[in-house]
Amino acid sequence: MRQLIVRCDLSIMNYIYERRKQWINTVMKLITISGNAGFIWFLIAFLFVLFKKYKIAVALLLSLTIFVLLGNILLKNLIRRKRPFQVQSYKTIIHKPCDYSFPSGHAYSSFAAATVLICCCGIWAIPAVLLALAIAFSRIYFCVHYPSDIVCSLLLGIGTGILSYIIL
Repeated sequence: MRQLIVRCDLSIMNYIYERRKQWINTVMKLITISGNAGFIWFLIAFLFVLFKKYKIAVALLLSLTIFVLLGNILLKNLIRRKRPFQVQSYKTIIHKPCDYSFPSGHAYSSFAAATVLICCCGIWAIPAVLLALAIAFSRIYFCVHYPSDIVCSLLLGIGTGILSYIIL
């Protein structure tokens, strides 16, 4: 099963890698940077505070806290999966992350936050979901995560977002 996942990961990554274009690189850099350290999601939480929507802001911050503890501290250091550019000869055109590949912090935090927003705001959160998808895809595009990292991070993020919403 593991070999099948690796073959699928590499097949998808090769397909995307071979089709990268300079003009797309610029757009994808902006998208991936917006997900650095959960920047865009913290900004959105701050905006909810400004508009006195404290429960949504706290749910967002809770989901990001759970992500850091479970994803970045526990799972990354437990699983220790090497990044694609460390295993294959992919050229990244962004800063090379120093930590492990699984789970994707960008995808996990983005889907945790987007899920909270869907739970709290309904259809109005569709732009957040689209942004989460774009951020997650950018990580595959830049060869810093495998597709399976992204899929698992998406699922972890949705679970974390729902948990955060339920807690509050």
